[in-house]
Amino acid sequence: MKNITQKNIFIFPLISFFVFGIKNITQAAPIDDSLDKLDKIGGISGLGKVTTGDAGIYDKIGAVINIGLGVVGIIAVAYLLFAGFRWITASGNEQIVKESKDTIRNAIIGLVIVFSSFVIVNFVVVRVIEAVG
Repeated sequence: MKNITQKNIFIFPLISFFVFGIKNITQAAPIDDSLDKLDKIGGISGLGKVTTGDAGIYDKIGAVINIGLGVVGIIAVAYLLFAGFRWITASGNEQIVKESKDTIRNAIIGLVIVFSSFVIVNFVVVRVIEAVG
C-alpha cells in the first residue's frame, strides 16, 4: 500500500474542488441574489450580515478574519485525522506512534487557539460595530 504523505492530504481537496465545484461556479446567480443569500447565511451562521456604511467595513474585516480562522481550523482537523490514521496504521512502530501523538496534541492545541481567536474576534467586532453604529 502506498504511504500517505502530508502532500496528498492537500491534493485531494483541491482535486475535489475542481471536480465538484466547477459546476456550481459556472451556474452562479446574479449579484443581487447572491447578496441576499449571503445575508441569510451570515445571519444563520453568525458570521455577520451584509451591511453598508461605517459599520460595514468592520463587519467585512471581521468576516474575512473569520474565514481565515475557518480555513486554519479545517487544516487543523485534517492534521488531526491524518495523525489518527497514521497512528492506526503504525503497526506497532513506536517512532510513528510517537510522531502521531505529537501531531494530535499539536492539532488539538491549534483548534483551541483557533476557537479562542474566533470568540475574541467576534467579541471585538461586535463591540466596534456597536460603538460606530
